[in-house]
Amino acid sequence: MLAVFEGARKYRVTAGYRLKKPLIGVPYSSLRAKAYGGVGASVASVSLLLVEVYDSASVPVRMWVPIGSMLFHILISFTGVIFTGVSGIAEFRIMNKYMLLLVLLFSTITFASDIKRYGHDEWQTKIGYSQAVAVNDTLYLSGIIGEAETMGGALDSAVTQLHLILDSFGLTAEHVIKEKIYSNDLPALRRNTHIRKRYYGKNLPAAVWIEVQHTGNKAWLELEVVAHIPNGHSMPKPIE
Repeated sequence: MLAVFEGARKYRVTAGYRLKKPLIGVPYSSLRAKAYGGVGASVASVSLLLVEVYDSASVPVRMWVPIGSMLFHILISFTGVIFTGVSGIAEFRIMNKYMLLLVLLFSTITFASDIKRYGHDEWQTKIGYSQAVAVNDTLYLSGIIGEAETMGGALDSAVTQLHLILDSFGLTAEHVIKEKIYSNDLPALRRNTHIRKRYYGKNLPAAVWIEVQHTGNKAWLELEVVAHIPNGHSMPKPIE
């Protein structure tokens, strides 16, 4: 409330309204008054608080943050009228388009991407990448290398690594929604597709396979996947 009163001294908002009936303590001729709603300071302080809640909350809780911010802004509008001594039922316009712009602006902020990064071992740090990056309810995995004497062996190696990585996040093959494979022998990859189908089962992801040139005589591929993080799913602690 201190923020409201402080903002009331700094930010003035004009509210025009038609009174339906006389109001206690307010001259009936007062068809227009000035409402001091504390918009600046109150919005700033509560917005920071809501962003903190959003960053530390689970996905279901985050869904309520923008709704809460809108309700808060509406409350501030009515508070501005109450501070001037106006009470009762009245038709009024508070800040016209400016209030709407504030609500839309803060709603955009609260829906901003929540990014968490995972996995910086010695090799990843040397090259300069994260093993995985979670953005809201989506997990993006860096490329997983599979290399062996045969394409079947290379694909089996990559799928095994994928299983271990997803398992470390508490996820499974059914959460994979997109698969991209770069291979130095696309026909051989097609002949061994049963290996990946055995892993995915009925939960086949959207996929794209691309043939590339690669030095060496062994079968080689790089597997890249995108996975969905279910609502309320507990994720490990990200890199600070």
